Amino acid sequence: MPTNSASAARCTIKLITPPSSTSTKPTKTACQEYSQQSIKDPITGAFKEIVTIESKQSSRFQISFQVHHTAYDLLERTKPTCSSSTETDRALKSSDYLVEVLLDGISIGGYHQHRSQTPRPHNLNAFRSSETTTRLLEFAPLHLVDPDDFVQVLDHVAGNPTPEQMICQDEQIIRSLGTIELKITRCELSMKRRAPSIKQIRSRQTTNQMHFSEAIKKTRLSSTVGLGLPTLDERGKDKVSYRVNSKDRNPFLHFIFHYKPRSILIAEGILPASPIIPTELPGGGSSTEKQELERRSNWPETRITIDSSASESEKRESKADKINKKLEKKTAVDEKNEKEKVTDQLASGRRRKFDNCKKRGDEEEEEGNGEMDHQEKRGRVSPKTDQKPANPSTQTKLIINPSEPLINIDQDIKPAQPAILIDLTL
Repeated sequence: MPTNSASAARCTIKLITPPSSTSTKPTKTACQEYSQQSIKDPITGAFKEIVTIESKQSSRFQISFQVHHTAYDLLERTKPTCSSSTETDRALKSSDYLVEVLLDGISIGGYHQHRSQTPRPHNLNAFRSSETTTRLLEFAPLHLVDPDDFVQVLDHVAGNPTPEQMICQDEQIIRSLGTIELKITRCELSMKRRAPSIKQIRSRQTTNQMHFSEAIKKTRLSSTVGLGLPTLDERGKDKVSYRVNSKDRNPFLHFIFHYKPRSILIAEGILPASPIIPTELPGGGSSTEKQELERRSNWPETRITIDSSASESEKRESKADKINKKLEKKTAVDEKNEKEKVTDQLASGRRRKFDNCKKRGDEEEEEGNGEMDHQEKRGRVSPKTDQKPANPSTQTKLIINPSEPLINIDQDIKPAQPAILIDLTL
């Protein structure tokens, strides 16, 4: 929580989670704070404590603060003008304070802290809107509209539009969007029995009930803060109230909370994209182990993928299976090619053998025909020459079919009868 080191004054924002089925009380969780700054306003002289928190849409919240009665005097002693030993040695002086709450630049009320009260933390989660109702503090969606389209809608509204039906044109409110402020001012309070007027609080409109133009520079915001719908409060009004008789012109202490959605915090580098949450060891673990976990959680995120031995063996087996499949496929292809080669060789041999047989048959047929012609020539008897008949037991080769094997047949050839010549000349 932002704390003023000189006065020990502190303030924080807590998110309120509705009670679950197992519990009857709501859960309150302090918002994580980032980018804390402590500065002094050069104009008003106020000490400012500034932090950034993450906004949660449609979520209730509570403002918790504690300011000691001597806070103003302690801060005054830190100024350069207060250097005398008399001022530093005197007892601290208590003061009355007026705590004013502003949501997006709109004052919704305050809290009176009298110096006679016991110093303790104060919690603000609702403001009274009537004698029996209160309005809770809440985050709500930001209503952005197109001015051209919105004007057309207003044209159909009968009579004068209400503030809820108009676009907010207040520059102070637009500049203050995304802020929750607590201004603490020194004052003089007096007790009174009569309850304070609540008409101003009841009629106060907050930014969760307003419309804003899409052209404003703070369109990156997705939520606003304001007062919710009135709810019944059975506690009734406070019996004791205070009247402000006088107060300083400017606050002396100023707490400022800048609320932003998580996406904007990541885009601005305030939040890491993926924060590492250290796991808690069983049994709580020792302090050394916790320190080691915290130290490791600050390291940059590194992702290491380690394959197990089983996965390595599976990879090797799958690789071996692939090689075996390739070899089997190659062997099958080689066998197929070898069979085709052998088949081609056999077919080629058969064709060559057939061609050789046919050629040899043709040659033998031609040789047989020539021999028969020669034998026929030898068998004739010349009319002029008396020749002996041929040998009756002459072996002759006959070819049945040139394509079939040759068959040797013994054939007896009768000698040709000699020609008888008759001379008919007279």
